[in-house]
Amino acid sequence: VFFLTLSQKHKKSPELFYEQGSVLFEIGAEKNCIKTLRKSAHYFKQATVMQPSHVEAWHGWGCALALIGRKEDLLDAKEKMEKAVALAPHVPELHWDTALIYLNLSDHSGEIDDIFNALSHFAKCEDKISYFEFWNSYGNGYIRLSEQLDDIRPVLKAVSCFKQAIALSLNNADGWLGLARSLQKLYRYSHENDHYNQACDCFAAAIQLLPQRREIALERIAFIIETALRTKETSKLRVAIDKCEQASSSPHLLGYYSVALTFLGAWTGRVELLHEAEEKINRALENDSDSDDPLLIFLSGQSFFALAEYHRDLDLYYQAVEEFQASLSLDRSQLACWVWMGHTYSAVYELTDDVTYLERALHFYSKSLQIKNDPHLYFEIASLLIELGDNSHTTEPIQQAISYLEYLFQTYKAISFDHPEWFYHYGIALNKLGDFNEESTLLHKALEAFINVLMFNPAHPKIHHRIGIVYSHLGDILTDSDYLYRSLHHFKLASKSQEEDEALLIDWGLALLCLGEEGYREAEAKFMQAALLGSQEVYYHLACLYSLQGAFDLSITYLQKSHASKNLPPIDEIMDDEWLDSLRLTPQFQEFLALLK
Repeated sequence: VFFLTLSQKHKKSPELFYEQGSVLFEIGAEKNCIKTLRKSAHYFKQATVMQPSHVEAWHGWGCALALIGRKEDLLDAKEKMEKAVALAPHVPELHWDTALIYLNLSDHSGEIDDIFNALSHFAKCEDKISYFEFWNSYGNGYIRLSEQLDDIRPVLKAVSCFKQAIALSLNNADGWLGLARSLQKLYRYSHENDHYNQACDCFAAAIQLLPQRREIALERIAFIIETALRTKETSKLRVAIDKCEQASSSPHLLGYYSVALTFLGAWTGRVELLHEAEEKINRALENDSDSDDPLLIFLSGQSFFALAEYHRDLDLYYQAVEEFQASLSLDRSQLACWVWMGHTYSAVYELTDDVTYLERALHFYSKSLQIKNDPHLYFEIASLLIELGDNSHTTEPIQQAISYLEYLFQTYKAISFDHPEWFYHYGIALNKLGDFNEESTLLHKALEAFINVLMFNPAHPKIHHRIGIVYSHLGDILTDSDYLYRSLHHFKLASKSQEEDEALLIDWGLALLCLGEEGYREAEAKFMQAALLGSQEVYYHLACLYSLQGAFDLSITYLQKSHASKNLPPIDEIMDDEWLDSLRLTPQFQEFLALLK
């Protein structure tokens, strides 16, 4: 009867087809009926055929196709909406709906251009729309962009959008959740405690408004644990445990509960927490209806890692690796699992000093980067490459480390000064490369890096020690005693916080050796102090000192000690060391060399 009334009123006019399409669109949208939506699209099409300038018909046609939702329909919907926008560019709702279609299309296409187009349409109407739903969708657009771009700016834009949405409606649960996730992303860039606290508060607001969505509580718990493990704060682990006690029980909750208890028990030495954690993870695995749950297996791997740290047990580290591998075999897209594989092999390397595990750690961190660019991963890889260069006595890994760190400075300029450790390791890499190649320009760049650290974190551990090393290398290369005296000044400052540090005493002694005879006596005292503290690396430096003083028997004695303790440098380095020039002319040295060969 309704359509008959319309047909009598409009007699097959564009308005008739538009009205029929509108009614069918409302029914199809309410009942999610694809067939009805297709009928509405047909009527909208008839309206545009009869009147190509009918903006509302183009708009309705695009919306109907968008609700149908297949990729080809979304592509068609995009075309219709763009025609509507071209006919009425000042209608904000057209831009809003067009932006939503581009966002939906990006899910199918994976193209970043679709996200940029969506944001462009959002921007054209942002000063004309005051609905919180608009700002929610605008914020989601920037969140999508942040997942595609290695840049903090989309995250900041998303935070701004969700704040605007919440300002328009405090009961906007999706706004609170979007803001929580945006601040969570921002914290991963900045590592600022304010961003962490704000994210947790927003999660709490979202949970209060959406208590039925238990996954939000799990998301908050996972974030708290992740942050606690990064900062090694027991207080945050206790907060996570408290949230676990308040949340509804599930296998995943028990898994997170176990991880928090295990790490807290390992860090505080409370064995009863380790036993409780084991009971929780076993119960989680027993209650899990899906025996191949990759998340639960991953959480089990984290618990094994914590136990391995507590017991310093290689077998437990290997069990953690097995769990991570099992989880990855089910879902290879898990970024956290790849990262923890690298983290575990790095820990095994520290325990064994076997470079094979260092190379495996680098492999798994690199795999993680293929899934997502993350400044933390670039830094971890750079740190391990410096270690690899030291271990292999080659400069190529150190050059790679420098390129990774320079990429961090260029890409994350906005937050680089919040990360003194980036500059610290950059300085270490430049110093090592500059010393190896005897390039004073690299050493001066290393000094600049360390001064940046000193500016933003004067209490950074070992910073004066590192500055002293650079000055001593500059003094040695340029034969400039002024640099050497500067190095001695910084070593003295370092000794106030690094009492009984063997490495500091050795570096201090080497700087004194570079001063010539006036420094020999004090250098011997520093080296002997390091030896008394248990250093075996110092034996070779004592051999050099006694060679310079002409005490060849003592020099050979310490070379033999260095060889026996497996701290002797390669033969070619010994043959090129100018501090051993006098010793190499003696029969004792020839005998020692014959023994080595």
